[in-house]
Amino acid sequence: MNNQPILDSRFVPVVNREDEIKEATIRIDNMLSDVKVEDCVLFYHGVSMVGKTTLLSKIKEEISKKGLVIAWVDFDREQIIDQKIIHNYYDGLDGRLNLIKKIHRDFCRTGEFTSSFNIENSLDIVDIIDKFMAFIRDLYRFNRKHPFAIFFDTLEDAEIENLIWIQEAIIEPLVNEFHTLVVFAGRTAPNTRQRDLIHPLERRLAKSEKRLFHLRPFNDAQTSKQIENIGAKDRLPISAHDLSRQTGGLPGLNDAAIRWLVSDKSVERLLPHLVNEVIFKRMANKIDEELKAEILALSPMRLFDSGLISKIVKSFWPQRYEDDSLRQIRQLLNKFQDTRLIEPHPDGYGYSIPYDIRLVICQYWKVAEPQKYYRVQILSIDWFLDQVKSDDFVAVTDLIYHLRHLTLGFSEKQFLIMDLMADQTALMKKLDVLSVPELLQNEFLVNLIENTLAELRKKSTRAFDLADQIKRVLEKPEFVEAFDSNMVLLEKLQRSCSLFKEQL
Repeated sequence: MNNQPILDSRFVPVVNREDEIKEATIRIDNMLSDVKVEDCVLFYHGVSMVGKTTLLSKIKEEISKKGLVIAWVDFDREQIIDQKIIHNYYDGLDGRLNLIKKIHRDFCRTGEFTSSFNIENSLDIVDIIDKFMAFIRDLYRFNRKHPFAIFFDTLEDAEIENLIWIQEAIIEPLVNEFHTLVVFAGRTAPNTRQRDLIHPLERRLAKSEKRLFHLRPFNDAQTSKQIENIGAKDRLPISAHDLSRQTGGLPGLNDAAIRWLVSDKSVERLLPHLVNEVIFKRMANKIDEELKAEILALSPMRLFDSGLISKIVKSFWPQRYEDDSLRQIRQLLNKFQDTRLIEPHPDGYGYSIPYDIRLVICQYWKVAEPQKYYRVQILSIDWFLDQVKSDDFVAVTDLIYHLRHLTLGFSEKQFLIMDLMADQTALMKKLDVLSVPELLQNEFLVNLIENTLAELRKKSTRAFDLADQIKRVLEKPEFVEAFDSNMVLLEKLQRSCSLFKEQL
C-alpha cells in the first residue's frame, strides 16, 4: 500500500487550464517585445470551487518568471493583515487607501524598488493618486519598461463603488500609459448582475469571446488527471467517474474529496462531508442552521422566485413564516444572497443555486431527507402548473423538470414508500391523471408540452418567440442531466417545440 503523503495543494500541477494560461502569457510576450496590446484585459468567471484563484495563481507564477512588476488584490471579505483577521478591508474611504497601499506594496516588492512615496503623509485622495502615478513612472523606468500585471480576485465580494473607483483612478490610466495586463476573476461574467467593469476596460475584452473565459467543471478524464497530479492514483476506493458524480466535477470539491478518501475516510460519509464541511462552512458566507435548512429545501429547484420560496418555507416552517409577509420573504432572499450560494438566475428572472453547486447539495439532500425532497418536488409541480394555467407558458419547462424528477422517484420506488399519499392524491387530481402508471408514461410529458403550445398559439402574439425560449430552456444542462436515462424523451420534447415553430 502506498503510504506516501499526497502533494500539498499549493504544488499540484494545474489541470485543463493551459489555454487560459496561454492567453495571458502571449500578451505578456508581446508587451515584452514592445508590441501594443489593445486587448489586455482578461476576465475569468465561474462558480465557487471551479478553480479561479488557482488559475490566477498559476498565471502569476508563469509571468513572474519574465521579470514583471505584479500586484494582487483579493476582495475576499476576510483579510489577514499582520496576522489579524480584518473584515471589509477594501470598503469605504479607508478601503480606497488600502487598495492603493496593496498595489504600491506589491509593486515595490516585485519591482525590487525602494519607494519614497508614503501614503500616510496625506489624506487627500487626489493628491495620493497623483503621487502614486509619479511613483509608477519612476518604477517603470527603473525596471527597464517591463510590463505591469494586476490581478483582481473574488470580485463578487468587492464593494462596487470602490471596484469602479480603482478602475477609473488607477487601472485605466495604467493601461493607457504603460504595457499592463489586467486579470479579473469573479463568479459571473462582467456586467451581468451589476456594473462591475468600466466601459474603457470592457472595450478591451469585447473584441473576441476568448477574453471571457467561463471556467467549467472537470469531466471524468480531467478529474482522473487531477487525482494523478495530487499523487492519489490507485489510492482511492472509487473511480474518477464516481468521484465526479459526487463533486459535480468541481476542481475544489475534487481536491477536498480526494484528500478525504486518501485519509481512509468512508465513501458513504463523503457527500455529507462535502456539503456540510466544505460547501456550507468554507464556501458559504453568513450561514446559520436555519438558513442552511432553507437552502437545502430550495436545492431541488433549478429556478425559484419570491412566490415559490414563500410556498416552500411556509410548508416546512409554518410557525416561522405564518404572517405571509412579502417583506419577510424579501429579507430572506437578501440573506440567501449574502450566503453566496444563491444568486439571480442567469436567464434574468428569479433566483437559483448555481447549477454545479446545486447538483452536489441536492444529491446530498435527496439521500439525507428523501421525504422532504419529494415534498418539494410536489410543491414545485403544483406551483408551476398554476403558472402555466395563468398563461406563463415558459413555466412549462420547470413543470416538466419537476415532473421528471418525481417520476424518477416513482420508478425507483422511493416516492411510494413516503408518507405523502395525501399530497400525491391531490397532485394526481390536479394533473388530471388517474394512476401513477399514467404519470410514468413518456407520452404524458409530450402531451403536456403540446397542449401548452396549443394554448400558447391561441392566446399569445409572441408564440414563436416563447416556443423558441421553451426549447432553449429544454436544452440546458440540468435537463440533459434529468433525462440522462431517457434522452429520446427529451429530444421528443425539444422536437415538439421545433415543429410548432415551423408550423407558425
